[in-house]
Amino acid sequence: MGIAQAVRKRANCRGRSVGSLIVVDDRIVSTGYNGTPEGMVNCLEGGCERCANRERFQSGTAYDLCICVHAEQNALLAAARFGISV
Repeated sequence: MGIAQAVRKRANCRGRSVGSLIVVDDRIVSTGYNGTPEGMVNCLEGGCERCANRERFQSGTAYDLCICVHAEQNALLAAARFGISV
């Protein structure tokens, strides 16, 4: 759990900081945190319109404008990017 908590410090979503791990055979094979996918302008730098303008949107709305992904999704994307089978 401590490693997931350390990974969440890399989160670049204005909404929430979450870290995740993918473990295979008791070994960490990938990590992820919530925020924008690799290669995109991150949320903290204004990459996500919804997060950059939170005051304009009611809670639970405008998710179609959000480009941030969950920590688990980013962990899967990272594994795929490096050819790691999960």
